[in-house]
Amino acid sequence: IDVTAGERERGSLDLLLVCPVSRGALVVGKWLATNVAAMLALLVSMAAFAVAVRAVPLESLGVKARFGPAEMGYVLAAAMPLALFASALQMLLSTLARSFKEAQTYLQLFLMLPFLPAVYLALSPVEPRLWMMTVPILGQDLLLSDILRGETMGAGSFALAAAVCVSLSAACLFATARLFESERIIFAR
Repeated sequence: IDVTAGERERGSLDLLLVCPVSRGALVVGKWLATNVAAMLALLVSMAAFAVAVRAVPLESLGVKARFGPAEMGYVLAAAMPLALFASALQMLLSTLARSFKEAQTYLQLFLMLPFLPAVYLALSPVEPRLWMMTVPILGQDLLLSDILRGETMGAGSFALAAAVCVSLSAACLFATARLFESERIIFAR
């Protein structure tokens, strides 16, 4: 929110736009900075989860979960492309918002989306199919569920889920760069 709507409200985005840098490069730079924070958060979450899995006697509770180094690698392969997409989509939504508070409202609604597939899968487990990997969040939920059960899916599932997220990320970044060219968007206060 801050790299788009926040900077627009403070007036610092105007200063950036007079620099001899293309709007696309500016958007990608902001997106990369956002992704550094997202990846650090992902790594911290994975480390905390690994500690929790080792500390809690899950087997005595009837829960079968494995989370060793191999599973950590699979989780990264599943979650990193989704983090790229989430950052790009959040930037797009924040750019469309007229204010920081409006962007917060949009993103609070957006952040509820990841829970929908998880709730659906908890209430009605499904057999993962390759086409499901084309649905962001659903594909990653299925991949993560299989990883934690020790039933990793094939490389094609990971590749398809990643390709969809990367493609959607590129589309969001392109749309955001186009919005950055509009004076109505940049100077709307």
